[in-house]
Amino acid sequence: MTRCAKILCSALLALSLSNGNSARADDNKVDLEQIGDSNFIEKVLIEGRGSTATIRQEGSANRAWAYQYGDNTEITVTQLGRSNVAGFVDSAGSKVKLTSTGNRNEVQGGVGIDSTFAGTQIGDDNRGSVGGDFKSRGNTITFEQTGDRNNAQAIMAGDDNVAKEVQTGSDNRSYSTQIGSGNIFDVNITGNNSETNNMQQGDANRAFVTIR
Repeated sequence: MTRCAKILCSALLALSLSNGNSARADDNKVDLEQIGDSNFIEKVLIEGRGSTATIRQEGSANRAWAYQYGDNTEITVTQLGRSNVAGFVDSAGSKVKLTSTGNRNEVQGGVGIDSTFAGTQIGDDNRGSVGGDFKSRGNTITFEQTGDRNNAQAIMAGDDNVAKEVQTGSDNRSYSTQIGSGNIFDVNITGNNSETNNMQQGDANRAFVTIR
């Protein structure tokens, strides 16, 4: 089992737990802010259509995990500092927005159906890994990384998925695996000593690669 698959399975298992911050009706709103080091938002669970969660952490070595279990929900995560980790799992028609500023930050997550992930990481040595299982389709994963030695990985199984990776800086690494049909991979890298590896398996897939 790949690292991304392990992350996804672990997060889905956590959805069955009842502990943590949760919203169980429709159109709920959750706002969380933590300032300091080594804080842990263990779980924000949204179980309602049209619900939103906003998470902001400022400091170092903070962690936040968010789960969406309802249609058309939205999670926004902002982390400022170093060595922070953000994780998420979303469901049908959901949106995840992540902004990470600092060094050695990491994002991990899994997408569902017709969902959107947009991740922006600014700083050195950042890492991002987002994927979906064979039931996922119609998802869009976007990484934008600015800084040195960044690493972005999209693993998507299903049809009509889109992976976009934009990296600006030196020694960047871009990876994508797409299994299914009608998928699109689009990478744009500006910098020195960059590397991209893309694998597509299926029919009517397309790949666009620009390295400057």
